[in-house]
Amino acid sequence: MTTKAIFLDFYGTVVHEDDEIIPLICQKIKESSSENCSIQEIGQYWWASFSKKGSYRYFKGG
Repeated sequence: MTTKAIFLDFYGTVVHEDDEIIPLICQKIKESSSENCSIQEIGQYWWASFSKKGSYRYFKGG
């Protein structure tokens, strides 16, 4: 197997793409929640909360 890319987060840490794991995590949250919401809504809520905390600003360069 050849390396096509190396992912680094905004702190410089080598990371794994999370496109496959995030929906599974959101599904577990949905199953354990008393709220009636979709997996997409959970993911959107997480991203909005994460972005508000300021960490995403460093990644965007702002």
